[in-house]
This record gives sequence, C-alpha cells and structure tokens, in this order.
Amino acid sequence: MQRWWTRAMLVGGVALALLLTACGSDGDDATATVAPSDSGSTTGPLAKAGFPATCPSTGDAFDSANAATYQIFGEAQFQAADGSPAVAHLFIGTAWAVRDRLLATNAHVARVFEDTAAQGVQFSDVLGVQSGTGKVIRLARSLVHPDYTGDPLTSPDVALFTSIDAMPTALPLAPANSVLSIGDDVQIVGFPGDVDEFITTEPGVTVPQATSLLGSVTSRRSHNNTEAVTASNLDVYQHQAPTTPGTSGSSMMHCGLVAAINNAGTVRIVLVPSATNPGEFEFDRQAQAANNFGVHVRHIHTLLSLFDSNTLQGVELPVPAAAAPSGGGGGDGQASIAGTYGAVVNDPQAAHEFQFVIDAAGGITGTSLWPETGEFTLTGAVSADGTFQITDNAPERLGFRRGVYQGVLGADGSVQGVYFEQTVENVTYNFAGGRF
Repeated sequence: MQRWWTRAMLVGGVALALLLTACGSDGDDATATVAPSDSGSTTGPLAKAGFPATCPSTGDAFDSANAATYQIFGEAQFQAADGSPAVAHLFIGTAWAVRDRLLATNAHVARVFEDTAAQGVQFSDVLGVQSGTGKVIRLARSLVHPDYTGDPLTSPDVALFTSIDAMPTALPLAPANSVLSIGDDVQIVGFPGDVDEFITTEPGVTVPQATSLLGSVTSRRSHNNTEAVTASNLDVYQHQAPTTPGTSGSSMMHCGLVAAINNAGTVRIVLVPSATNPGEFEFDRQAQAANNFGVHVRHIHTLLSLFDSNTLQGVELPVPAAAAPSGGGGGDGQASIAGTYGAVVNDPQAAHEFQFVIDAAGGITGTSLWPETGEFTLTGAVSADGTFQITDNAPERLGFRRGVYQGVLGADGSVQGVYFEQTVENVTYNFAGGRF
C-alpha cells in the first residue's frame, strides 16, 4: 500500500518511533555466567524454559544487580556565551555489566552519541556511573547489533559499550533459548528519567541509586509478525512494569537471571536555545515513543559472539561532532544555513509539500501538508556539511508508518533528497525545493 492511500484512509495499526539483574562474581575478572540451557524443543509450544526452580528474593536480586548497573552520561565541555568554560553532563540511559569490561544496553541508547554528533554536539567523554558507589568509568566504544534498523519491534535493539576501566560485578544471562511464560514476574533495575529530573546525578560528585521496577510478562512477540511465535523466533517480551525513558538499556530479570534488556521508549537528544540564559544552548530529551518491551536475551548472546570473533568493530567514543558548539551555539557552518526552507514531493503516489526551519544549533522543526490527511509535525537535524534527516509524527497522530526525509542543502539554498517510509525504505520519492 502506497503512502498516499495510507494517509488518505484511517487504517488501524500501531507503529513505534524510530529515531532514540542478579548475582555476579566479584573481582576485576568478572564475567557474565550463563544458566544451563533447557534441552526442550525450540520450535514447539512456548513452555517456560531455562530458569531455575528456586529464585532469590526480590531484595537479594536487586542487591546483586545494583552493583552491576551504570548510569550513562555524555560529558560536553564548551565555551559559554560569556566566554567562560562550562561542562554539561547529559544523562543518556542505563547499561549493565555483562563482562568485566563490557556493558549491555539498547541500540537506541548507544546511537545517541552518533545522533548528537550529527547535530554538532562534541562530547569530550562518555561515562558510566556505578549505582550505589558513584564510581566513574570511561567508555571507549559502542557496538550496535548489525541487524538493528531503528524499530525495536522488528529488529534487535541491543548494543554493547566497552569500558576502559574494569567493573567488579557482571550479571548472569539466561540461556539463549530461554522462555518466560505469560504472567511470569520480571524485575527491571535502572534509572527512570522522571526520577533523574528531580534527583540529578553529577558524575564524580553524587552517588546514583538505581530503581527496582516490578511487573509481569503480558505478551510474547516475534520480529516477524506473519509467523507464529515459537522458542526459536521469540524476540520480544511485552510487560507492564512502570518504566520511563532512562530505564532503556536496563536489565530485565527473572529468577536472578537476565531474561531480556528493557526498552522504555526512544528519545531524541537535541540542542535547544536556553529558556533561562539567552544566547546559550542546552540539551533537551524529546520522547519519540513510550514502550514497555524487553528484547530477548538471545540477541545479547549473538552480540557477544560477534564481539568475541572480532566481527563487530563498533564506533569509537566520543564520536567526533560535525561542528562542535562554541559560545553555546552550533558553529559557523550551521549558523550560515539557519533559516526557513520548503520542498515538494511531486510523485502522485506520495504528493505533498513540507516546510521546515533550521535553527542556529542545527535543529529542524516543521510541518508537512498532505492533500487528504492534513498536517504532520516534523523534527530533525542537519549536519555541518548540509546533509539532513527529518521524520514526521505519523505513527503518533494516525498510526501510519513514519515518514522520513533525507536530503542535502545546496550552497545556493536549494533543497533536494528523497522521501520514504520506515519499514519500506526501498520505495523512495524525490523532493526538491529551496530556501525562503
């Protein structure tokens, strides 16, 4: 079904935004342990498998997980509008030690450092702060699952961070073919973003305290929704633990083992004008979707195997920015392209027009206008070289596939690129326009 028809007809469906713990060993040689694998069939009914018959108490499981859980920050050093040096710490999400120098998290958490670099934000360091102690570790690389597309319901939203510093405690993983039953209890240990707004962590100064969130499994899903869910294609647990952005990347445990990695919603990090200090800029966390899903532990096993075989090299941290902020702004390159732009998609299958404004920090806001379904909100970012990506709010507004605009700004103010919808990226439509 082409885009014009999906926007012209109010069809049903759900889409997600694509953009953004237990006992371990002690000592610097901490390594995640794996429970014995259940020997049952991986293609038969979804019977519970891979977990011990006797479980630790909720309090004991939390105590074990707490020491392996880390709050992830990007550190930015820049020159404020008055010329004085300034340091900002941006809370990104949660990660937990799976080995003595490896942390597991969501892919959309790890991708934040690439996304912000594209907006011109130069982090000076990427840090993890241990829950309960405040110990600060430095992270060296991020490694995202190669099959991750940005959609946590159709691809594995998992990633690894490598740590320069050793971590004393790692969490034990459930086996790759483990299965939880509907109604099984789960415990999520992480850092809810709404709590961080009131109790702020300052790396090297304050001691963060992870939160234990309890719930139960409410559904089991495959990335391929045309197939019946079996033990071999079980990719995602749906649960009803009360998570918020910030707990993305947390361990989701059952009976003392990591059964999944929590996805609490995607968040886009943008640099916006300060509301209190004119002429300066600050970070803003913009929620793109609120989810309650756990990515099955088998995808972490796969990622660890790729890491061990040196198949996956990842990205060095911090990611170099396209144009680092100076004086709170986005740099001369982005300042010169700030302004209002418009473009048109003429193909009758997706004919519509859109307008957008680029601010001095490289952030993009705007609207698209479709002949049958009206106006949609646009957000995005532009790099210093003039390349940009913009997405709309079609899933949130009408349950449609999210529209994506990828293009480039010409030196003469021209705009050109392609429009497509997520999950059908192979069908593209050209657009062209210019600066007003």
